[in-house]
Amino acid sequence: MLLNVLFAGWWVYKGKRYWILSLLLFVLGLGNLRELIGTGSEKQAAQSITVGVYNLLGGRHLYDKDKSAFQQNMSTFQSCLDVDVLATAETPAYNLVREELNKTLDSKGVKYHYFPPKTAIAIHSRYPLINPRLIEAFNKTHGLLAAEIVPLSGGDTLTILAAHLASNHVRLDATRVIKDAAKARKRAYWTIRDVAINYRRGARNRTSQAQLIARTVEANPHPVILMGDLNDTPLSYTLGTVRRAGLVDAFRQNGQGLGITYPGTIPGLRIDYVLADPDLSVLAADVVDCGFSDHNATTARLLLAEF
Repeated sequence: MLLNVLFAGWWVYKGKRYWILSLLLFVLGLGNLRELIGTGSEKQAAQSITVGVYNLLGGRHLYDKDKSAFQQNMSTFQSCLDVDVLATAETPAYNLVREELNKTLDSKGVKYHYFPPKTAIAIHSRYPLINPRLIEAFNKTHGLLAAEIVPLSGGDTLTILAAHLASNHVRLDATRVIKDAAKARKRAYWTIRDVAINYRRGARNRTSQAQLIARTVEANPHPVILMGDLNDTPLSYTLGTVRRAGLVDAFRQNGQGLGITYPGTIPGLRIDYVLADPDLSVLAADVVDCGFSDHNATTARLLLAEF
C-alpha cells in the first residue's frame, strides 16, 4: 500500500493517469489493513474469560540443555501469557518439555490438559474439561479438538475448539527464493513454482478443514470459542467459511495494535485467531510476542455476563 502511494505521487508528478490505478489498489487494500491494525479500546467487566492460542514450534525454543536456562524459559513463559484457556499448536512432543509446560500452567491455575496422541494440538484450561475429544486428526501435527467448560458456577456451558489447519509449507521455499533472487539464480523461478504448488495444495486442504469446523459449530448446542493456527489470512476462504458459521474474529472486533501473528519470512501475516460466538462480547484482543516461536500468541478477553 505504501508503494502504491509512492507510485501515485510519481505518476502525478509525471502527469500520467496511471495514478488512478495506484489509488484504486490502495483503496482496495484498506479492508485488509483494517484486519491487521486494531483500534479497539479495552473494556472492563467482572465476569470474563481470557483465552488464547500459541503455536509452540514443537518447544524447540522452550527447551535448553542448561537446566537453569530451561527453567528461566519456563518462568518467562509463565509471565508472558495470562489466560484461562490456552490452545497450543505444535505442542512439544518431548515428554520433558511437555511436563514442564504443564507444570508452568498448573502454577497459574490452568490445571486441566488434553493432549490426544494422534496430533500435536492441546487444550489447557483453568476449568475442568468436559468430554474432551479429537474430532479429526488431519495428520500428525494438524487437527481439530473439542471440549466443554463451565466458566461460571451454575452458569452456561461453552464449547472450546482448538484447531491447527494445513500449512502452506512455503517458509523454507520463500527463504530460498530470496537468496536465489539476490544471486540472480535461475533456480529462483522453479522455487517460486514450488511455492505456488504448495500453497494451492494447502489451500485445498484448508477448504475441507474449514468446512468441517463450520459443520461442527453449526451442529453444536453451546456457544463456541475457536482458537487456532488457521494458516490463512483474514480475507481468505478459510476465514470466510468459519465466519459464515456464526463466529466473529475477536481481533477484528476489538483488537489493539498490530495484529501480525507470523512475522516470519513472509512478513505481516495474521494467521492465528480467536473466533467466538457473537453473544460473547470482546472486551479486548491482543497479539503477544513471547519469543518462543516464529508465531506470536493471540489472546482475547470475552464477556460472560451478557451470555
